[in-house]
Amino acid sequence: MAPVGEQLDQKLGLALRFSVTIGGTSLGNWSQCDGLKVKFHTDDWAEGGENNYVSKIAGRLEWETIKLTRAITPDTNKTIAYLREFILTRTPADATITCFTAWGDEAMRWELSACWPISWSGPKLDAKSKDVAMEVLELYHEGFVAPLAI
Repeated sequence: MAPVGEQLDQKLGLALRFSVTIGGTSLGNWSQCDGLKVKFHTDDWAEGGENNYVSKIAGRLEWETIKLTRAITPDTNKTIAYLREFILTRTPADATITCFTAWGDEAMRWELSACWPISWSGPKLDAKSKDVAMEVLELYHEGFVAPLAI
């Protein structure tokens, strides 16, 4: 039987190992993902006759946009094909962001509802620069569901 620490290490999701799929089409691996965040707003309710406190009730949810960043690779062609398809159909699609362990097993998956691109930017090309050519894809969505860790 492996020590408890080794068992835990095999299930840890690594921030540097994740992939993105939109509408069933893989956009490949990315190097950065920002925006897996939800804010739970509350509304105040001043009850009549109760002067000692104000009650809080659950309000609306606010989802951040997802910002994906990576170096330009052959997978960039998948992103361009996805953008072309969206331009033609203007149809939102569900998306999945999957985080993997060091051994390539799935650690966690976020399923985004009704996702569509709000911006894409390519690299700044400069012959005098030693920077890596990067692309950024920003996605709107109507919420995500993250199941329990597998």
